[in-house]
Parts: sequence; C-alpha cells; structure tokens
Amino acid sequence: MTTPTSTLRDPAIGRNTDLPADPSSPNTDTENKATLATTKKPVLVQVNHHIFENYKNLDWMRDFKPDAPAAITPTPSSAAAAATVSLQPSSQPVVEKSDRAAITKEKAKTGECEEAFPRPRPSFTMHNLISRPAMNGFIPIRVCIGNIPLDDLPTDEGWFPAILDVINRYTIQKPYVCDKSQLLDVGDAIVFRPIHNVTHSIRQARLLQTLIDCLSIHGSSRVTKILEALSPTERLLMKLGSFCLRVGRVDETNTNHSIPDSNGRKERSAQIFSLYASQLPDTVAPRDQISWVASLISVACTPEEALPKAITDNEKSYFGVQLLACAHELDLYRCYNKTAMLEVIQKIKQFLFIQTDDLAKSIQFQSQLETYALALIAATGSAIQYQNKNYNLSVFGENSLDAKYCWQTTGRVEQPSW
Repeated sequence: MTTPTSTLRDPAIGRNTDLPADPSSPNTDTENKATLATTKKPVLVQVNHHIFENYKNLDWMRDFKPDAPAAITPTPSSAAAAATVSLQPSSQPVVEKSDRAAITKEKAKTGECEEAFPRPRPSFTMHNLISRPAMNGFIPIRVCIGNIPLDDLPTDEGWFPAILDVINRYTIQKPYVCDKSQLLDVGDAIVFRPIHNVTHSIRQARLLQTLIDCLSIHGSSRVTKILEALSPTERLLMKLGSFCLRVGRVDETNTNHSIPDSNGRKERSAQIFSLYASQLPDTVAPRDQISWVASLISVACTPEEALPKAITDNEKSYFGVQLLACAHELDLYRCYNKTAMLEVIQKIKQFLFIQTDDLAKSIQFQSQLETYALALIAATGSAIQYQNKNYNLSVFGENSLDAKYCWQTTGRVEQPSW
C-alpha cells in the first residue's frame, strides 16, 4: 500500500489556483495534535475487494456512524443487502421479493402477460462527458448522474441539500475515472477523491453566499446594481454552480502537469451542473439561466488574459466568474501552505477592493472571510495545510458520506457580521 504525494505550487512558477495538497503530510501543529489525539493519520489506499470487509453489512454511504462497532451481525433483512456491496459506480435497484409461482398463477387467471417482477425505474443514468487529454489521444469519460426524486423533495428550503445529497451519492462519492488511488480510509468507511469531495463543494456554496451577503451591503453602486438584478432563481443556480465547480475532475493533476486537464475539468463540471439543474422544473431553474451559469463554471478560475471575450464584455457574466473564483480560492487554505497562499490572499483582497472601491474594507473583509473559511474547513474535518493540520478522520468521514449532514454542519458555523 503506497501513499501518493504531491508538491504544493510555488507562486513564482505560474498562476494555478487549483493544486491539491499532500494528504500524507505530517501534522506538526501542537494544538492540532491535542485535538486529533484520538484519530490516526489518514492513509490513501488502492481499491481492492478487502476494503469493505469490516463494514460490508452496512449501507455505509447512507448510514455511516463513526462510533459504531466495525463488526455487525446482519439481520435477515440486511443479509441480502450485504451481498450487493460492490465498487461499481452505483448499486442496482433492489426488487422486492415475492412468490413468483403465486403471481404467475394469478396472471394466468386474468390472461395478463405482465412480468412477475416489475422492474423499478433506475435511479441513475450514465453520461459521456468531454474526454480527458492523454499521451496517446483522449481518455473517454463516463459518469453516473443520479435522478433527482422531484416527487419526494421537501417543499421548504430543505430541497436544496436534498439535491446536493443526490449529486454526492451518485457522482462525487465515486472513484476518479483516471486515478482510483485517490481514496482516504477514515476507519469505518472509504472516502473517494478526498481533496475535492463534497465537503469542498459545500464549503464553496457557503462561501459564495457570504460573499453575496457582504457585497449586497458594502459593494459599490455598480455591484449592488448587478446583485439586485439577479433573480431568486439565478442566485439559487449560482449557489448550485459553486457546489459543482470542481465535480468534473477525473484526477488530481494541476495546470503544471505534462498533459493538463484544466479546461476539461471545468467543462465537465459545467456539463454535470447542467445535467442536474435541467432535471428541476422550469420555474425553479429556467433553461436560459442554466446555460448562463454553466458558461461561468466552464471558465471559472481561468487567468484573466485567457477569459473569453463573451465573458469580459458582459458586466454581469464577468462579475459572476470573479465571484465563483473567489469562493473557490477561499477554500484553498485546505491545500495551500502559508507561502503558497500569499498570492491567493492578495487576489482575494484585490477582488474585494474592485467590488467595494474601499481599500480598508477589502483588508477587513478578507480577514473576516479567512476566519470563516478556516472555521468551515475545521468543522468538516478536512486537512488545513495553511495551519499544518491533518484530517480529523471521524468528522471528515461523517461529513463526506452525507451531504445533508455536511450542509447542517457548515450551517452551524458562525458567519461574518457584515
């Protein structure tokens, strides 16, 4: 079993704002050692059939309990479910058991020719996305997209985390197509793509919302005019877009890689966002607004000089791209050390200054946002390279496997007072 390593970006080399951290880095922070005294150092492992042995009798993705004993005696009802555990992209729908002979006899009486076992509607579909460039051509990318149960969605604001839960279970909490070694053993379960998993996505959505709250109050007249013009559905889709900002990743390579996937991961993220958002009713997600947010996702975090003219010439779109990029950069504390974060912090201050026309406010707000961002990362148990802190395995595990729980966790973190 080996632990892959990576090197943090040197800001002097180039402008890359999406470089993963080294999950195997040691934790030397004194306070963090005390906090994580009951946890063990996370270990990245290769996929194998033995990973699930100690909890294969549980539906671990939905019923993850860090304090539960590893060995659980299956009940008659769970014995059949245990046999279905696998590493496939998604488990097959379960058909209710019944008496085939009795059903066949009853159908013969009525002359009907229906199947004895009706086939339930699949809860997901597979989609081909933009391929990943490789040495000898392109690697085809096929991902699982869950079907949003519109009839079962809550009628109140709870429907948003319900959608995030579907995206996590069917798309995010899966092995990378091009790098299945990116796994984190949290003790009672395995978390896939730990650096860019659902905790990262949810923190970005929270950070985007607090940025909007801040600029709605302190933004320049130009910015407040743009924000006031955003419809409720556009705001909602922007938040969903920030959640999907990096779900199109297929590995942990960065822009300095010999064959980078920078544009591909952004375009795939936009595709995945569109595939989920388009399942919502038109009243919640108008199709033209879905296309607009997707266009922002496909270029978010792209260097200024490389942004398409259609974005830079449109004040609303240009602001939207910058807003998404800032939400993303505020979560880089998890995988950048203090040296690497210097350039990113300066960019955040510059963004805030441009949007507020006030230097003192930009410095103050950056400090408040940094405190909030670090608190979000700590609350979800992620590593914090900026503070040289490692994963809190049990906390990270329960937040990574349940998007609804993670949404509640981040909702309890104190927000900045604007």
